[in-house]
Amino acid sequence: MGGQYRFRTRDYVTVDRFYDSFTAERLPTWWLDEAPDGGAPVFANYGTPRSVRNRYEYGFFIDPARTRQVVDHLLSTGELRFSADGELDSVNRSLAGSYKLQERIYSSYLMAQTVRGAWTLMSGVRLEHTRVGVDTFSGTVNEDFIFTEAIPVRGENSYTNLFPHLHARYDVNDDFVVRAAYSTSLQRASYRQLNPSGRIDQFDLTVTRGRADLKPTRSHNLDLMVDYYFGSVGRIGTGVFYKKMYDNIYRLSFTQDGSEFEGGMPGVQYDIAEFRNARGADVYGFELSFNTPLEFLPGVFSGLELFGNLTYIESDVDTGLPGRDGFKTPLFGQVEFFYNLGIGYFKRGWNARVAYNWRDAYLAFNGIDEDPRLDRFVDSLGQLDVSISYDFRNGFSVYSEFINVLDAPDRSYLRDRTTRPVYNEYRDWAVYFGVRWSR
Repeated sequence: MGGQYRFRTRDYVTVDRFYDSFTAERLPTWWLDEAPDGGAPVFANYGTPRSVRNRYEYGFFIDPARTRQVVDHLLSTGELRFSADGELDSVNRSLAGSYKLQERIYSSYLMAQTVRGAWTLMSGVRLEHTRVGVDTFSGTVNEDFIFTEAIPVRGENSYTNLFPHLHARYDVNDDFVVRAAYSTSLQRASYRQLNPSGRIDQFDLTVTRGRADLKPTRSHNLDLMVDYYFGSVGRIGTGVFYKKMYDNIYRLSFTQDGSEFEGGMPGVQYDIAEFRNARGADVYGFELSFNTPLEFLPGVFSGLELFGNLTYIESDVDTGLPGRDGFKTPLFGQVEFFYNLGIGYFKRGWNARVAYNWRDAYLAFNGIDEDPRLDRFVDSLGQLDVSISYDFRNGFSVYSEFINVLDAPDRSYLRDRTTRPVYNEYRDWAVYFGVRWSR
């Protein structure tokens, strides 16, 4: 048994500088010609100008550090200055982009474990009380894109949760193990989600809203696993699971008339983005994994190993939103089917892996729209990765990792991948080299 007290504080500060129209008029020449301070243009050299095996051009990039040098030079000579609107915008935008958060968690727990022959039983309960307070600012951006005000906002939240759990293990023999568990878990809203700052943009006709009163996501979990061990490190395992979840957090996009909220212009439609709690979700599925050393092979080949896993998951979220009958809403960020297969080599200091990973499409966390036909999905992805390392006896090791060797692209779409694509993002493969040391 025991208790714990955790205190976290987050001070998030942004500084925005909004200058007069001089910047917009002169900025294009900074990378086409000589920069105003007499130095080089503000181009950034981030690598080769073409990507994905020379098929696509990157375009150009702006160097942030070089840009700041030019701005500071223009400020010192008086060529660039804050206008009255710029002074107002810079202060208010900086305040609205900053927040201070405090989180206190008080907890106590009781746990017991017993072993009776082939059975191992462990049970316990944990009690937690959480208090959150956030101080920030909200404001309005007018038709001229000036942040005209910053109003102090205080958000608070508190909740108490009880987490019982029961785990059972049965050793059929030295190589065959069965595990079953009932557990409860909680995922708190992130600090960004709890930030209650709001912004009404009369220029873009958009509204963003934070929610300090978001409830944490709670889950009741049932798991049944079977593992069989063979050889020195060989293993094959399978299992089924079920999760009953409550208050899943997601971000909703919808439109609303300005007459329906304070600060909006009546008769004008705004695009709204805000965090919400769903009513709950059901998640269930099965998984299979294996790890097979090929020790029976002769000589150096005895260090080879095959490994892989496969998982299938069904999920359904009740958002509480109207008009979604006939449209399945899977759990945000949860793929339905994924697997990886690979071969490894572990012998005489060498550690190498070649693995192919594939995952199904999934609903983006911020992909739920008021119109379910416009829900945004991230498309399926298959990726080949390679890693190689060598361990020296003095504690040093060198390693290299090759990511996305086949240049697999990222894709997104709105519910229907064939008629409503959002983007195709092509990526080069990447390689990393490094040295590690441990004692």
